[in-house]
Amino acid sequence: MGILTTEGCRGDGGLLLDKDGYRFMPDYEPDKKELASRDVVSRRMTEHMRKGKGVPSRYGDHLWLDIRLLGRKHIEKNLREVKEICEYFLGIDPVEELIPVRPTQHYSMGGVKTGPREKARPSRAFFPREKPPAGICTASTAWAAIPLPKPLWPA
Repeated sequence: MGILTTEGCRGDGGLLLDKDGYRFMPDYEPDKKELASRDVVSRRMTEHMRKGKGVPSRYGDHLWLDIRLLGRKHIEKNLREVKEICEYFLGIDPVEELIPVRPTQHYSMGGVKTGPREKARPSRAFFPREKPPAGICTASTAWAAIPLPKPLWPA
């Protein structure tokens, strides 16, 4: 369990560092570095920690997020919530100190089990599949569990 630190930290120029203070993301993702997608960054962080490069702590290994280079003015204006979370929960000031981070679950996605004719059991709701055998895709994956008609188009 952890507290989600906004991706805005990486987007604004924050760097990921290992136990030696080494910026490791360019080794794995030379083009995108810390700006790689969330799943790629999480995978690379896990991979790097498994190589023994994590910072040991009583809660398990972690890495460092360095936003100090962004400066106090930027952090207090654009990353205010991050600063407040760090101060309240960790007792650190990210303007002056590194933030301990580790990959964590961002959110969970569930679903509704349906039968072969796409009828949800036990209700009578109808849930069109995202990619039925007929080759039709839904217009919005966010609507996948809403039992209402939704726009469809040929794949």
